[in-house]
Amino acid sequence: MRRTAAASLVALVVAVALIAFPSPDPARADSSCNPWTTSYGMPETIRVLRTASATVETVPFRAYVENVMSWEWPSTYPTEALRVGALAVKQYGLYYLVNPRSNPSTGYYMTADGECYHVRDDTYDQLYRPQNSNGTPRTPSASQVAAVEATWDLTMRRGTSFFLPHYFAGSSTVCGAKVGRPSITWLPQSEVKACAQAGMSMAEILHLYLDPDLSIAAAVRRFGSDRYATAVAISRADFGPSTGTVYVARGLDFPDALAAGPVAARDGAPILLVADDGVPDVVAEELARLAPERIVVLGGPGAVPEAVVEQLRQTGAAVSRLAGADRYETAVAISASAFGPGVPLAFVATGRNFPDALAGSAAGAHLGAPVILVPGNAIPTVVADELTRLAPAAIRVLGGAAAVSDEVVGALAAFSPDVARLAGSDRYQTAAAISAAVFGPGVDRLRLATGANFPDALAAA
Repeated sequence: MRRTAAASLVALVVAVALIAFPSPDPARADSSCNPWTTSYGMPETIRVLRTASATVETVPFRAYVENVMSWEWPSTYPTEALRVGALAVKQYGLYYLVNPRSNPSTGYYMTADGECYHVRDDTYDQLYRPQNSNGTPRTPSASQVAAVEATWDLTMRRGTSFFLPHYFAGSSTVCGAKVGRPSITWLPQSEVKACAQAGMSMAEILHLYLDPDLSIAAAVRRFGSDRYATAVAISRADFGPSTGTVYVARGLDFPDALAAGPVAARDGAPILLVADDGVPDVVAEELARLAPERIVVLGGPGAVPEAVVEQLRQTGAAVSRLAGADRYETAVAISASAFGPGVPLAFVATGRNFPDALAGSAAGAHLGAPVILVPGNAIPTVVADELTRLAPAAIRVLGGAAAVSDEVVGALAAFSPDVARLAGSDRYQTAAAISAAVFGPGVDRLRLATGANFPDALAAA
């Protein structure tokens, strides 16, 4: 939101709005009243009230942010000042997508016909004008577009609350002159420019004016309408067309895919999920986009039926299986396909449940270490043979004694001179113990998934 006028003028704008937009009938509200469901993922569109015509326009959210930038944050500003502006512009719009405003007594944010909108196109909210005054298309500058790109995945939070920023032109050209005025939600643009010229970074400027404890982080939610669409969202975010390999696993059960993370990481390949009765449309579309040379199906016909495999062959990719008689043999087959003797590390987890193995799968993807499954209280012959072949320098057992017994841990000493547990009191503490053992401070990316079910963590591993 930009404030360039005194409070009395704002009051006048509000009064005009009351006249121009009569009270709506809430019962006529359309589905656009539903809020965007997450502040961690950028929406496709935003609904803008065009005040001149009293109509609502659905605008691509990225184009909206870039257009507002072109009007409200001058392209001559230093890079860090433009980044402050880009984040503030985007966060303001996103805030009201997540928290739509509705006041049936005045008609704000819903037209008389029941059309909901998120923001107005004037300085009451943000100045959005797709055309210049002479009718030509409005084009943001390269520096403004670059600022939007650099901050697109960032959000601001104070504690656990999503932060609502505001900005105004300002009158001082001294960095920090009006900190806290009119409140710690406001950014005076002239001072932001001065701070950037003095060498301050975007984060330093935001912390100076808004809150020293403000959290500024790339927090993005990858999700879809179901487990299949969520796996596709993860794939789309991380993999471009002409991906060489795609791994495919059953979406309704976990065992055959538990060991897949390290192998998929080695191949730079996504993991997609399929249903028992076919390839979901959203997955088929993603396979068409990826155009892989080969598709590797995890598990036998009991996991992914031959009819589904035949559908996968219709993509034109070479389709093969990695499978065994059970989940333990399948994990061995996956390991044998990617890892030779003398690996520095192997993870061992129970195959009877998913949490520990999935946390280990992500760690194995990072370290290039296989994940081997055991029943929990014994080492199957096929697993013993694979551990003998791998001859790992170290083995890390994932989970406590209820997951993998002490007897199994003791028996693993026959395959490696360095055997130890990574465990906590529950699945969450075990995942934290694995993370602490594998990753140091300052990681580039952290992924969070529910520990109550497997599909999302499987696709992200």
